[in-house]
Amino acid sequence: MMHENKKEEAHRSVTTINNMGVHNTCFIHWLSFVVPEIINIVTIINRILGLKCEDFIEYNNGINGYTTSFKHSFLEVCIYKNTNMPNMGNFIEIKGSACELIQNDIYRICSKVKKHLGKFSRIDIAVDDYDGVLDIHKIYKSSKHGDWSGKFRKTSQIESNNSKGDDYGKTITFGSRRSNTFLRIYDKGKQEKSPKHWIRCELELKKQNAQNLISLLLDGIDLREIYFGILRNYINFKIASSDTNKSRWKIEPWWESFIGDINKIKIGSPPKKQTIEGRMDWIINQCSLTFYELHQEYGISLYHQLLKVGAEKQMRKKSRIALT
Repeated sequence: MMHENKKEEAHRSVTTINNMGVHNTCFIHWLSFVVPEIINIVTIINRILGLKCEDFIEYNNGINGYTTSFKHSFLEVCIYKNTNMPNMGNFIEIKGSACELIQNDIYRICSKVKKHLGKFSRIDIAVDDYDGVLDIHKIYKSSKHGDWSGKFRKTSQIESNNSKGDDYGKTITFGSRRSNTFLRIYDKGKQEKSPKHWIRCELELKKQNAQNLISLLLDGIDLREIYFGILRNYINFKIASSDTNKSRWKIEPWWESFIGDINKIKIGSPPKKQTIEGRMDWIINQCSLTFYELHQEYGISLYHQLLKVGAEKQMRKKSRIALT
């Protein structure tokens, strides 16, 4: 009964958030990340997520090769692990309504993930338009006719209906789900059977692009600025003209109104730079099991040998630099 009351309370909170009706309010809708296997479940729940262990239930199943899952009893939060393959780390997913409920705690969670040498695998950020700035029919038509330009290579248009023929609205996507940046714009109002205008514009970022977004967020850049900056960099809806060069076509006023006065943000992979933290991350994720097994066999002498060899290599490296 206690869990049922919590579910009802959570549902009321999400309903309140979804009906705020604030144009251009930006929020995180999905967050997933991996932390090293050495970070135990209690630490993940209490210190990273800020939740209670008693609200999680353990199951002997998982996804994507993970064999065990710990699911929250009323939030869409799940932790996956595979004790037989520790190099996979612990995979955590926070979905939809759970993200909305802990929105004010997202910055702290992301910061904790970084401190525990975690890697972000996916983050969805979205804006809900309640004011009629985005017209799903115009977007559908523009995408189908090619009246847009940007970094995406393809678009698709989907019209959804149920078996009774009821209209579930249109969905327009740009890019590939396999890529690191994917955009979907859809009629959330029709999906939720709401009579109000409610269009959701959602960016899905994966792997390095997700990592880069979190870095910008933790550097103090506002989520709204990041979202619209990425959007402006990736796509613009245009007013068609006879000019064969789309870059010279004027941007649709409604799209300018939606994005606002925000500069482009390039979210692609930056040049790789080796850091002490990066090396430590690699050792923990890739070598920890080997170190453990070697330690069981050789004890502390293993580390003495590693330090000796490392010191010799460092000396040779300095000698090479001195000769150049």
